Amino acid sequence: EIVFNQQRSVPQDKEEPAKIAFPYRTDRRVIAFGGHDSWLREIKFKVPDVRFMGEDISSAEVIRRADVVWIQTNCIGHNTYYNVIDLVRRYGRKVRYFKYASAVKCAEQVAEEEEKSKA
Repeated sequence: EIVFNQQRSVPQDKEEPAKIAFPYRTDRRVIAFGGHDSWLREIKFKVPDVRFMGEDISSAEVIRRADVVWIQTNCIGHNTYYNVIDLVRRYGRKVRYFKYASAVKCAEQVAEEEEKSKA
């Protein structure tokens, strides 16, 4: 069996990537739009430096001052989405989209993106 497995090049158990410790602190100015109320309540404590706006675009200045804009598309109105995108384009900001409904997974996504930006 040993020889057979060596010939097949069975991969050994890979190390799990390091888990992200929460709360995670961001270095850049990050803002997020959209998200259900329960999602917002949970994620705020995981990435406390991120400014969560829900659907409130009270001032374009918020986006102008941001380094990165995240959008939770599963819970955002069309008008709000298009207003955010128009402002992101006007000010040349990076836009990222949350891929999950889970607040934990979304917080991990923000942390991973922040780690990439440091490299």
